[in-house]
Amino acid sequence: MTLEDEIAAMEDLLKQVEFVQKGDYVLARHPNFFADFLPHAYEAVKELYRKYVEKTGETDSDIEHWLAMAEARLKMIQRVKWGDLVLTVHHNALVDVFKPLEMVLLRLEERLG
Repeated sequence: MTLEDEIAAMEDLLKQVEFVQKGDYVLARHPNFFADFLPHAYEAVKELYRKYVEKTGETDSDIEHWLAMAEARLKMIQRVKWGDLVLTVHHNALVDVFKPLEMVLLRLEERLG
């Protein structure tokens, strides 16, 4: 998929977000939304870095490390089925993917300043 396709897919998913608050039931679709969203976010950030390298000719070993980290952590995301308990491990696995992607975006922003 192109960067534009990844962004469109993320926008479509964001329209489906349901916010839960104290006292609400956390349903399987809530953490699964992020399980569906994160692969698109990873691919979009990876494509942004590819375009950066293509345009500048510069590579960044930290960015490549963070992308590899995010890719490895994506494989640890578990989809939740009806009846499963939604545990902190589900939430933490999502954050563990978002964090290196954030680091990549911050570095690219710094470099493009």
